[in-house]
Amino acid sequence: MHRALLALALAGCSFAAQPAEPREPAGPSEAPHVLFDHPAPGATLGGPRSVFLAGRVATSLERGERLDLVLAIDTSRSVCRAPDAPPTPGDERCAEPGPGTGPAAGRLLDVEIAGARALLARLDPGLTRVGVVSFGGPVARAIHRFSGPDAGFLGTRLELAPTADFSAVARTLDVLAAREPDGPTNLAGALGRATNALLAAGDPAPRRAIALLTDGQPTAPRETRRENVAESLRAADRAGRRGVRVLAFALGEAAREPLVAMELAERTGGAFYPLPDVADLPGLLAGVQLDQIGSLAVRNLTTGEAALYDRLGADGTWDAVVAVAPGPNRLEVRVQTEAGLAARGETLVVWTPDGEAPEPPAALGARRTAARAAELVLVSSKVAALEREAASRTRARLAERIVREREAARSAAAAGRRELALEALPPAVGAGPN
Repeated sequence: MHRALLALALAGCSFAAQPAEPREPAGPSEAPHVLFDHPAPGATLGGPRSVFLAGRVATSLERGERLDLVLAIDTSRSVCRAPDAPPTPGDERCAEPGPGTGPAAGRLLDVEIAGARALLARLDPGLTRVGVVSFGGPVARAIHRFSGPDAGFLGTRLELAPTADFSAVARTLDVLAAREPDGPTNLAGALGRATNALLAAGDPAPRRAIALLTDGQPTAPRETRRENVAESLRAADRAGRRGVRVLAFALGEAAREPLVAMELAERTGGAFYPLPDVADLPGLLAGVQLDQIGSLAVRNLTTGEAALYDRLGADGTWDAVVAVAPGPNRLEVRVQTEAGLAARGETLVVWTPDGEAPEPPAALGARRTAARAAELVLVSSKVAALEREAASRTRARLAERIVREREAARSAAAAGRRELALEALPPAVGAGPN
């Protein structure tokens, strides 16, 4: 039980990069806003001498609202190898499956699945719907040639339309983990499938995003590298025109040849995460925030004490447990984006011995239970608190590496643009309608 609660507490550590100077934003560049969902401003409360706070952080008026997200997962032949094995063209052997983490992680696909699960654990089904697209599957070489709009989806599959049923998402990830990777890397088709799924979702969310996990360069639906790059960029342009952002997680070789993944992110106002060391993916997705909010800090301004526990969710939700003193308490939440833009929000609560602990809305019940459990572990165990701090420092170091890798990737991408003469590419026909 203690170990499970400790894992829950560690999962609350935010992925916090705090560079000394503001850097070029990887995604949204608006100043963020802090929104409070619980308790109501000026609420009088009693019960424990601590209060559960919940809210959202927004980087525009729409952000911080509902999110529709599609996980686009590379299931092509290249993810059959072990994460630390170099690509070997023509090698048909597949590594043994594994948990996706640790020294015997299994296949690169297993690392992707472990990362997807880590991200799913940090989303709120009351705010977010999640779908799954796979790209890679057995195809006949005879139809690898591009021949009409439908062929642009070659080797891709909509595994699950966006849903708030996260157990269905978890089962879909189980299905992918049990499948042997095969086929080409069709980034254009993956983006097309994912974009179509987001556009087809009923009651569309204000925020729409694709989390693209891939280790390779596009090898479909056309035959030449230049054509496949063109199709991928065109699919990104289409997604961007429809308000869909791409968060591109480039693994291994895709990080070392970053042109396509970087373009997909930048053309949609998304973010690019180069990970030369594939094993970093689950740790990154256990802390990354989809709107590029880098840090969260919660404090009781009346007492000067920091929160007993705080958590920044991947979808913009945040929770905290803050100790309070008798009488009025001014509670502050500060956030900062990865680009260095900062904002704060403040609310007032009044604690009295005769008051009652306020019940949060039903949608926040599970988050309060998790926060209180994590608070109990952190307060009662110095080891747990130290481990949480260590996990936070590890994620901060990973964030710093991502910044450095992004800077290096820009030079590599510039060389790739010149090599492919992307500026001279003609309009392409590709997957799905314009």
